[in-house]
Amino acid sequence: MEYYYRTASGPVGPLSEMDILALAARGEISADVWVWRTDEPDWQVWGTAFPRWFPQAIPATSAAWMSSDIRIDSVFADVWKIYKEYLWFFVGAGLLVGFTNIFLLVVGGMFSGVPTSSYGQEAYYTGGWGGGFFLSALGSFLALLLSCGFLVIVRKSDAGLTAEFHDAFPLGRFFRKLLKIIGVFIIMQLTSMLALVGSYLVILGIVVASADTIVFSCLLMLFGVPVACGACFVVWRWTFAVFRIFETDCGVIDALGESWQLTRGNVLRCMGYFLLVAMIGGFLILFTLGFGAIFILPWAHVVFSAVYVKLCKATNKPLAPRTLGF
Repeated sequence: MEYYYRTASGPVGPLSEMDILALAARGEISADVWVWRTDEPDWQVWGTAFPRWFPQAIPATSAAWMSSDIRIDSVFADVWKIYKEYLWFFVGAGLLVGFTNIFLLVVGGMFSGVPTSSYGQEAYYTGGWGGGFFLSALGSFLALLLSCGFLVIVRKSDAGLTAEFHDAFPLGRFFRKLLKIIGVFIIMQLTSMLALVGSYLVILGIVVASADTIVFSCLLMLFGVPVACGACFVVWRWTFAVFRIFETDCGVIDALGESWQLTRGNVLRCMGYFLLVAMIGGFLILFTLGFGAIFILPWAHVVFSAVYVKLCKATNKPLAPRTLGF
């Protein structure tokens, strides 16, 4: 079910149950606002509809607790509060997706080892790479699904709502927007490939450097460095585009643009957080011989979600529901 509410400029929506309750929890929907649930025949006053639709929900006047402060101490303090409250949700969901990815890798390896046609004494594995690529892409989308699920839990925690384990797998919302998410995924992968090309040119310039090729080597590096750095910068600015589609159902271009706005003025800080998480996580995973990944990878997803939520608040986009064309 989806929800709409009226404003002076027209109806706003569609919103999920989590979205409408979060708005109520922050006091952004008052008791006299008209709302409509898609399975109901008509609009109703929120003060009347709220206790009937959500008898187990928190009072509509409760305030969100997470601030817009994105300093490192605030980010990690808020993350720790959420993480320890839902530790086994995060670990359980991470294990489920992890084992699924291992299964996909095993099946992909089986596909890549089966000859699909032969001619004479030569075997051709025409379907192996395709099957392996498909399963790898499926694993990536499972990781994106998990990221969106962890965002749901972070949002609910911030609104004072109680999250459930199934919130970690918001299949309905995710797959309704899958084509847009695929669009963002492809654009970001192509941009990442451009960064790899730039890095390859820099490495090639270093490898071939000699007295005879110094000019060619310098040209490769002069071209490769800005390409690699520029592509990485763009990818970082687009890093929250999937979340924007998941939350607001905006288009691909709009999602990239909103992610760009969210990170304005905070690119280096966000990069620093994620690099710090990668270093801490990598060290702990190595120190625990890989077993620490069970706890570290979900923690990294929660950090990613918390930074996004704080940036939304800092830019006055706590949920950013898209207004219909009225």
